[in-house]
Amino acid sequence: MPIDGTYIYPDYPPNTLPGTPADCPHGAVGGSLLKCSVNFGEYSDTVPTAKVDLNWTPVAGQNFYAFFAHGYKAGGVNADPQSPSPTFKPEEVNDYEAGWKGQLLDGHIVTQTGLYYMEYINMQYPVYDIYNTTVGNGDDQNLGASRIKGIEFSAQSKFGGLNFNFSADYNKTSVGDLVALNSAALPPGTVFGTVNAPNQCPASGPVAGCFNYLPYETNVAGESIPLAPTFTANVDVSYGLPIGPGTLRPRVYYSYVGSSYSNIFQTPYYYIPSRHLLGANLDYEVGSWLFEVYGTNLTNLTYVTDSLGNDWQYGAPRQYGFRFNYGFGGGGG
Repeated sequence: MPIDGTYIYPDYPPNTLPGTPADCPHGAVGGSLLKCSVNFGEYSDTVPTAKVDLNWTPVAGQNFYAFFAHGYKAGGVNADPQSPSPTFKPEEVNDYEAGWKGQLLDGHIVTQTGLYYMEYINMQYPVYDIYNTTVGNGDDQNLGASRIKGIEFSAQSKFGGLNFNFSADYNKTSVGDLVALNSAALPPGTVFGTVNAPNQCPASGPVAGCFNYLPYETNVAGESIPLAPTFTANVDVSYGLPIGPGTLRPRVYYSYVGSSYSNIFQTPYYYIPSRHLLGANLDYEVGSWLFEVYGTNLTNLTYVTDSLGNDWQYGAPRQYGFRFNYGFGGGGG
């Protein structure tokens, strides 16, 4: 845990923590804890943020907008004295967006349409350092200019008891220039990210116990941004039926998420297939009460949502349930 710029490593005898120098002149040893400074560099930044937006409503119910926003995420220091990048720069983004929000058919349909273009400067991403092979998570590095651009559309409609909602998003992304190790491409059985990992062979030639990681480094320029599918869409249909003192509302919804990759290295190992999810609800609204029977992922699809190294994260299986709630202060009679 970090305390005033110092990391405390429990459960290791003094000066024996894997991956740290045997001598910690800036640290302090106490009992079985090793306290060793990891401030191997200094970093500071001053980055302004801003947003400017314009809105125009030529007639009631029709609004056009455009805005520019500049944001950033702070840079920092890589806690690795051998890192080729002891510090990493702040990540900045320029966001340009324009669109239209309108009402159609006497307000029965409300729509939103937007175009967006985001330019990332020095996007941060953690990559492996082949010169410090015992570090599992690697260092934060800055990529070259990266971009997201696309169009999004959504609409909500109400005709009597029928409600129909739709949304879709199409986008293209690309990351900038960066040469880094694709650990998924290493030969089977290669040890990496542990205390037993072999070191990178020196430029002078192979030595006993070394491994040449250089052939497995890749320039990721032009690859898509992780977890950014090209196309997504959602449809939601419900119908309200007066039953007794309340309203019974059957509802069906569908979601599509296109394929993507969980990493900047676009290899089959990191591929996440597209998925189709179907759900349904049966709601009964009476006064301030809402009673709901629901089912999610009705087809019981097995699907991946993300991966963290060798750990894959899966979405929830089919689920059924019942819930109810009571709203205070805003209910009917």
